[in-house]
Amino acid sequence: QQLPPAANAGAGEGTAVAPAPAGNGVVKGTVSFTGTAPVMADLAPSVDPACDGRPEKEQSVLVKDGKLKNVLVRVRGTVAGAPAAPSTPVVVDQSKCTYVPRVQGAIAGQQVVFKNSDGTLHNVRGVVGTKPVFNVAQPPSGAPVQKPLPADADVLRLKCDVHPWMTAYVVSNANPYFATTGDDGTFTLTGLPAGTYTVEAWHETLGTKTAEVTVKDGAPVDASFTFAATDAPAKP
Repeated sequence: QQLPPAANAGAGEGTAVAPAPAGNGVVKGTVSFTGTAPVMADLAPSVDPACDGRPEKEQSVLVKDGKLKNVLVRVRGTVAGAPAAPSTPVVVDQSKCTYVPRVQGAIAGQQVVFKNSDGTLHNVRGVVGTKPVFNVAQPPSGAPVQKPLPADADVLRLKCDVHPWMTAYVVSNANPYFATTGDDGTFTLTGLPAGTYTVEAWHETLGTKTAEVTVKDGAPVDASFTFAATDAPAKP
């Protein structure tokens, strides 16, 4: 899913548009996968009717036509003049016993809201590395629950103890310049001031790739990345 930083920063239902970007520079590219993609394991059967329609296989490495989905591409570090974190939260929904979206970015300081659109009980367990951060139950039709993003880490992993295949990630960043790749592996970061930046591509199991780019006003720059099955696992 390609989103400009203003929209991506508050992605989700009912969120407001973030402040105007600081510049008009653009970084765009494609995240590819080379070699044979790993075979995703079948998910354990579920007797919960609310889970009907969920994916049948594990979703950690999704490759289509050599392009890699669910890679969080972001500009690292602070960016002068960049918009501050909006008051609107990012949203993680639970639909057909699946977290939606699986991977998304947030601006450091944002809140995250968890919704349960399923007619079954879920719980949302937030983990940083191996450290539990929170654990909240969400009954069917229960009210959304809002939590702060951890201040001491940038990758928050979400798990459900009721449906153990459920996994998602919220990656907080110091600035609003990030996007998550969709099926076609493409991304676009807009609104950057002119300057030189480190752009990172983060994947939940394949680790990270980085590139240094120099952004000029009105002249899009490419920063494509390639992952392989032999890449080192991501650090939590």
